[in-house]
Amino acid sequence: MVRVDKKFFLYTIILLLLAISFQIYPIFNLAQSFAHINFVKIFKENYIWFILTFIQMIFVGIWEEIIFRGMLQTYLIKKLPLYVGIILQAILFSLVHLINGNFYAINAFTLYTINQMYFRFIAGLALGITYYKTRSIVYPIFLHAALDIIVAYSSFIASH
Repeated sequence: MVRVDKKFFLYTIILLLLAISFQIYPIFNLAQSFAHINFVKIFKENYIWFILTFIQMIFVGIWEEIIFRGMLQTYLIKKLPLYVGIILQAILFSLVHLINGNFYAINAFTLYTINQMYFRFIAGLALGITYYKTRSIVYPIFLHAALDIIVAYSSFIASH
């Protein structure tokens, strides 16, 4: 059993919450309009989307964690100082996400692009530190899947 100290756990949660806050901040600007949103109706009309997105986010989290933390970070921290390896994998993780269905982001460097890059970088750092400290890929996989699900569902609800 891996023992994770409380201080480390608290810092990781704070980093992830910071990342999430920048990702879904625009949703909070819509807070006044949330009063008239019928969440039950949205779910009933789109339940297949919610289920498929949930499954997809779990699998995306698994593969990205195996590639970025399990393989890339492990290699980088063998060749470079620890902090350089973790930061470098977070930068690469952020850059790879430029093509996440936002093809215009590659051609137009917008505030949206900066927000996305920042979110992915902070998430990459938090997941990288979690992987290093726990020495287990399981924790980053669950955290990654949770982040993806929160962001996907929040964005969907905000668009309706």
